[in-house]
Amino acid sequence: MNIRNKRLYLLLVIPFMLACSLAIPAAEVVQPAITQVFIRSTSQPISLPEAITNEEAVLVELYQRTNPSVVRVTTFVNEGGLVDASGVGSGFVYDSNGHIVTNAHVIQGSSQVEVTFSDGTIKSAEIIGEDPHSDLAVIHVEGLPADSLPLPLADIDLVAVGQTVVAIGNPFGLGGTLTRGIVSALGRSIPALTSFSIPQSIQTDAPINPGNSGGPLLNLKGEVIGVNAQIETPDGQRVNSGVGFAIPASIVKRVIPELIANGKFDWPWIGVSGGTVFPALIKAMNLPVEKGA
Repeated sequence: MNIRNKRLYLLLVIPFMLACSLAIPAAEVVQPAITQVFIRSTSQPISLPEAITNEEAVLVELYQRTNPSVVRVTTFVNEGGLVDASGVGSGFVYDSNGHIVTNAHVIQGSSQVEVTFSDGTIKSAEIIGEDPHSDLAVIHVEGLPADSLPLPLADIDLVAVGQTVVAIGNPFGLGGTLTRGIVSALGRSIPALTSFSIPQSIQTDAPINPGNSGGPLLNLKGEVIGVNAQIETPDGQRVNSGVGFAIPASIVKRVIPELIANGKFDWPWIGVSGGTVFPALIKAMNLPVEKGA
């Protein structure tokens, strides 16, 4: 594949009108045998098919526990006195004070923001701060639904390639969608909204699509290991191809408290750029090394 045809896309849904409808044939419904499991956070039983596996039960429990903490973020712009929806993304509850983490590109340029919770509650949100260098932002709502608890942040040093992860968000505006995959790689650099890059990003094959931006990438403990932000696709197609990227929890831990306190994050930087040392460069410059950066 010609790498020049690949593109990194921010996962923001732009509203559009559907011009067609789908006819779905009727089918006989078979009622499966039912068993019960208990959700650890509430001790309330839920009904599951008898054939469900232990691994599936973990995912069901994880979704029941964390989905109420994931929100739909809808942005609006004021154009000529008219307020129109401009995009849809995702976010998650950061603390019990009503702070919600999302991507900076989700709320960038918006005049109003609304948050929709899994129980259908809709609240107006205030933009507290945004950092284009890390593509992170904080919005705030007054009062959280009772089951919308803060999601804990993972220790990024304990994240490993091959680890099972799930993404919860609003792909194409479809709220409360869970997808599953693995950590495909660690330590990736992805473009920021500025001329800088976001280091130590997480690559995953968990399907994420436009609308997942700002939503959590979770381990099976329900801890946020990253904030879903971008996908890489060929030929300009804005759909998942198995290569997605999340901003690591280590950067979230560093940036978000400053955004809450000061509305911005000041990154230290120096005017130096680097590159990889490769054999042709070593030969051309007669370098006394075999590898490096």
